[in-house]
Amino acid sequence: MPSHYIPQVPVNVRKTHPPKRSVRASRRPMDSLKLTYADLKGLVSKRLASAPTAVASRANLFSALNSFQVERGFRDSDVIGSDLRASYQRNLTAHVEALRAAGRSPAYISNRKSLLGTWRRDLLDADRVSAEGLHRDTPFQSALKELFSQGRTVKGSSKAAGVPLSTLKRWLKGATPNSRSRHLVVRLERHFALPNGTLTGLVAGGEASGVEKTLASPDPYRERLSEASKNPYAVKLPNPQLVSEWRALLAYKTSPAGSKGGRRIGPNGKRERLKKQAGSRWTATDQPVREKSERNWYAFVGDKYVATADVCWQYTSQYLGWLMLPKSKGGCGLPANEAMTLANFARDDLLEEYLDWRVARSAGQPNNGVDTLLKFVRSLCNERTGFLTQSFLLVQGVCTASTEDEWRDTCRNTFEFVVDYAYDIKDVLRRSRDVTTAIGPALRLPNPLEAIADAIARHAADRPVTGGKREAIWARDRLLLKLLSSNPLRDKNVRMLTFSLDGDAPGHLRRVDGGWRIVIPKLEFKNFRGAARDRDYDMPVRPEVWADIERYLKLYRPVLASERNPYVFVSSVKSDKPMQSLRRQFAKLMRTYLVGCRGVGPHAMRHILATSILKRNPNAWATAAKVLHDREETVRKHYAHLTGDDAAASMKSTMDGPFSRM
Repeated sequence: MPSHYIPQVPVNVRKTHPPKRSVRASRRPMDSLKLTYADLKGLVSKRLASAPTAVASRANLFSALNSFQVERGFRDSDVIGSDLRASYQRNLTAHVEALRAAGRSPAYISNRKSLLGTWRRDLLDADRVSAEGLHRDTPFQSALKELFSQGRTVKGSSKAAGVPLSTLKRWLKGATPNSRSRHLVVRLERHFALPNGTLTGLVAGGEASGVEKTLASPDPYRERLSEASKNPYAVKLPNPQLVSEWRALLAYKTSPAGSKGGRRIGPNGKRERLKKQAGSRWTATDQPVREKSERNWYAFVGDKYVATADVCWQYTSQYLGWLMLPKSKGGCGLPANEAMTLANFARDDLLEEYLDWRVARSAGQPNNGVDTLLKFVRSLCNERTGFLTQSFLLVQGVCTASTEDEWRDTCRNTFEFVVDYAYDIKDVLRRSRDVTTAIGPALRLPNPLEAIADAIARHAADRPVTGGKREAIWARDRLLLKLLSSNPLRDKNVRMLTFSLDGDAPGHLRRVDGGWRIVIPKLEFKNFRGAARDRDYDMPVRPEVWADIERYLKLYRPVLASERNPYVFVSSVKSDKPMQSLRRQFAKLMRTYLVGCRGVGPHAMRHILATSILKRNPNAWATAAKVLHDREETVRKHYAHLTGDDAAASMKSTMDGPFSRM
């Protein structure tokens, strides 16, 4: 018998009232914080019983929650807790990723997100009713109080976030934001660097609209990369033949013409000089751009790192790995001893099959990776200066040719094939990942730097109050964001940035005449043979960054680094090394603090600054080139898309006056 059942009393019997305590207990409102998933389904079933909802729609609604529970590991008997409240956005994001991995369509995923939002709105409605009846804080009120329990002041946060103090105080007392004040909740979220929906999802109406609902757009490149990473095929353990060939290629590519590394033993037993194409030498550096290990042997000559070798090995290991990949998985199925040799780069039949497979794997779109591979093969098989063309004795016994003349013909045929292939795809060639897609919301703003300023403000609001190493890392990351906003250097140059406090030492970042400048010799740039060959990088740092530089170098950096470490940005793990994880850390900062961004490396700042300059002044090509330390023609090529709409926008104020009278 239900506990709330009251039996009917006969008319001729005197009525007796239940104890006063029991009456209060029977009228006590439901405590929504104790709801289980089964309880929530019961509440929604009662609501739908009186609603004109189609049976199929109800089935889809319950199917969405059931699927969510199964994937997330929640049972009907589990108390919901934060699953659909404070942790909802995190759980939703993970669930969506699982649906994508399962091959669900965008329309299906969008529908599931909408249905799960319905469940959450019902739960939050129950929370509000329960809080009012039990005189308890609402979830939104609790979240606000939690923010201010960590040492932040209400008045200071109100001013910094742009939320009226009186409004914020009313919310802390239990008032619920309405639709007209929703944008103020968004400001709080962004000020405190909270994930989208953390606060807006707790106010009346459930999920909000507008900026606060903006999630990072799907990235086709990341999705393809995630799928491809499930089936690795690149060579991991090369055999002695391949190691010997690669070391010979490294010696040839990194040595000056005529040196020991640029010679071979000819058919007559005499040492002959290998011919080289002008400007084809691979640069080796003493800088600790990458830490040497047994796994990356292919990128080092002695203790010197060779960036081009690092890139070319990736293409080599992938191609040779595909040759060994079973045919059932789309590969060629060659045995390892036949596949692992550079001589296979002279096999135009295998190359054509691999290129077609690679393009198909990239959704049928030839990309810059294919173009780079073709250039590498051309350098190997050039009729006069190709390394393979001149190295018959190195590959004799593992190649298909029996004489040097036959081998040269084989290399020439392959060279002609890749030239023709490159010509055929040049008009449809696309970048495998366009960084502008990842930062699209920022680039569409009238001034994209506003998005970076917002990200820096959100990061500032996330400052640790505990001090020590956590606060030192925060200060380092703050300087990283602000310095790249002022001086958009490439990843390598940022990692290798050294400093000088007295202005006389040879540090890149140095104090000059009371301010700060960055001076980098042109030979340290990736494009030192091209755009950077005419000048060193010598640019001032914006005054807004000076205080951050001095605070970090004097107060925070000593917490992370040893005195012997000359680099500006240092790891919290290896005190005597440069920050090798800088690119990953910057991507994490962008993913966390830049609205709508899934995470990008430092190179993205170059796009943002150049776009900001050209949107403000469509003819400022020379200025943008100076800031990027690049050639004006290169900037014109990559930012030509801005000259239409943005030039028209810049004329608006000029045209509006005269044309308004027509």
